[in-house]
Amino acid sequence: MAVIILSRLPLPQVTLKIYDISDRSRPLRLTELSMEGFHLDSRLLGGHIYSIIQLPAVRDSFVVATPAYTQDGRISSVEATSIYYNPNSSDATLYTIILSIRITDGQLRHRVILTGRGSTIYASPTNIYIAMPEYGGPITPLGLASPTMLRGSFIPQAARTSIYKVAIRGGEIWLVAKNTIPGTLLNQFSMDEYRGYLRVATTAIQWRPEGGVLEYNNLYVLDEGLRVVGSLEGLAPNEKIYSVRFMGERAYLVTFKKVDPLFAISLEEPSRPTVIGELKMPGFSQYLHPIERGYLLGIGKEAVEASEGGFAWFQGLKLSIFWVGRDGSPVEVAKYLIGDRGTESPVLHDHKAFLYDPETKILVIPVLLAQLDRERYGGSVPPNVFGKIVWQGAYVLKVLVGEGFQLLGRVTHLEPDALPHTNYELHIRRAVFIESYLYTVSGRAVKVHSLPGLTEVAAVQLV
Repeated sequence: MAVIILSRLPLPQVTLKIYDISDRSRPLRLTELSMEGFHLDSRLLGGHIYSIIQLPAVRDSFVVATPAYTQDGRISSVEATSIYYNPNSSDATLYTIILSIRITDGQLRHRVILTGRGSTIYASPTNIYIAMPEYGGPITPLGLASPTMLRGSFIPQAARTSIYKVAIRGGEIWLVAKNTIPGTLLNQFSMDEYRGYLRVATTAIQWRPEGGVLEYNNLYVLDEGLRVVGSLEGLAPNEKIYSVRFMGERAYLVTFKKVDPLFAISLEEPSRPTVIGELKMPGFSQYLHPIERGYLLGIGKEAVEASEGGFAWFQGLKLSIFWVGRDGSPVEVAKYLIGDRGTESPVLHDHKAFLYDPETKILVIPVLLAQLDRERYGGSVPPNVFGKIVWQGAYVLKVLVGEGFQLLGRVTHLEPDALPHTNYELHIRRAVFIESYLYTVSGRAVKVHSLPGLTEVAAVQLV
């Protein structure tokens, strides 16, 4: 058994250490690798860790130098002749280094590409896709599904996204293809590989000559060589994507400005992505998670349409259960509201804070709870008023698609009289199930509670 430690040092420098922890009392270091650069992301696949690191090509005093790394005390440099580059790229100022390290013995392989700044990584069992936004310069939609939707005197100066496809096989790495599409990605869920096709959802912006901007959303299907074979463009003008989930031959997109349209899109024919269903409702889902066949769990915000403009006031957290039938028509079958305006959860921007067990159907989400004193407003609270932060911890709920959400209880690391907005190190950030126990983790403690009763059985102070 091996444990991998990735640390970021202020030089900046990335250090990767692999330990054999077969004997937990005597961890054995197998290898240590370090190099200058910024750690973008990593994946562990098939006994190899693949790390993506970026490093400026031009260093201090305007000197161009190739990347170098140190492994177990040995210094090595990357040969300039082995670095890939695209002479037509409008932004190629950084080295993107893809490292492959076999965790059993530290065997190292690498590929280096001269690129722009990377933002999003998606990995399948056989490929890694690196998405890099490129700003400025004219772009043209690749093939509008509804050309009249965007017809007019627009100057297309929107951001684009370049995608590099890197194949991985047993530690071997090689660059397969690169292409550029209009718009930018929300996160890693904006990309998905299925039966050899890469599906990508983006939000693009166009500036009008007379002033103002138009936002619209796209979905592209790319083949194994990253050639666009299908597109759906101009979706939900003047809105932007808040969440994406690809599931086999379906895609689900949530866009938002005043209300939340949840789009169900058929990808059965890769050359013809087609909207087959749409649900409009207040608020939005910022994270979508499949829970049962045909059902989606959404976590986002409730919202109230503003009377003074084309926007909405965010309110408390909203948990939704959606049913999507064979015809693609989404229906919200249940929802659960937590707190008032100002209530937040790290799940909204970090899916690793989300915990759901499909066997017990128990959901755990960290929550920073804000509540309003409604008596101050005579029962009619303006939608733009924030609640007072009163609590932080984890909500533990049962998710039953036929009945909705059932609150099993709440767990916190804060003392009863502690102020949640001044005790950030005791905010619960992660949770995990081990057998019939729930472990919650904050910056200073780990607590263990039994399930389903949530009786505290153990606690460990970290500092």
